[in-house]
Amino acid sequence: MAIYHLHVKRLSRNKGHSAIKASAYRSGQIMTDELGKKINYSNRPDIEPLEIVSADWMPDWCKDRQTLWQNVEDVEKRKDAQLAIEIEF
Repeated sequence: MAIYHLHVKRLSRNKGHSAIKASAYRSGQIMTDELGKKINYSNRPDIEPLEIVSADWMPDWCKDRQTLWQNVEDVEKRKDAQLAIEIEF
């Protein structure tokens, strides 16, 4: 018998979350946050290769992780903005 698990987590600014930091952590890459600080999670050994999947008609910047999440941070101005949703199953 299989046991299923579903966990949904909202990343919101009022809880101190950053979409750029979360993306860098989950992808194991070096990224730069909105203040110009380098975030380095490249030394994590447990990261599987990740890719961004998008439709063919989406602009090219949607395929670049740094640009995508920087745009999310720039567009969402409110202090209680919901930046992303993480779905783990």
